[in-house]
Amino acid sequence: MPVIFSTEIDLETMQAGDFRVVTKSGQIGTMHCVSVLPATDPGEMRTVLLIGDFGNASEDPPVEVDVIGHLHSIDGRLDFRGATVAVTPLEDGPSLIFAEVVEDWTLVGNLGPRRTRGSLCPSDNIVQAIRVTWAGGVTLANGKESGDVERDLYSIIVEAENGSQRTVTPRSACRPG
Repeated sequence: MPVIFSTEIDLETMQAGDFRVVTKSGQIGTMHCVSVLPATDPGEMRTVLLIGDFGNASEDPPVEVDVIGHLHSIDGRLDFRGATVAVTPLEDGPSLIFAEVVEDWTLVGNLGPRRTRGSLCPSDNIVQAIRVTWAGGVTLANGKESGDVERDLYSIIVEAENGSQRTVTPRSACRPG
């Protein structure tokens, strides 16, 4: 189960015991481990993957995730202890929750741990990269990764200094790493 934070987290302060998953019946899920893989490039370490037994999706689904340990932001300013978030039901599907300009897009896919390095992103004639974060994942119902059809569903409004706007469609949608 992915949990997405408002800012990157300090991995040195993260452990499985920092999280509690509560099901609809009030049961506490069994946490096995937590990870940020494969999202380890700069700016991506805000998504934590919780791995465990968190109830049955149809009979007793998870409804809440609580941060019960001292989990800090990467800059040390925030302690997420006490934070609570409702779990998005699987049937709701994915939703876009965060987008940002990647300051140095040439590094995307190249700074994570060795087994996650590499990029499926093109590099020729790219002017800017935008990182988007989805709650609920982006794997298609048939199990395949998104492609050109899904890329064409994106539109980005670009605003110039003079206030004029134009809408563009990304040249590529890719998974860095």
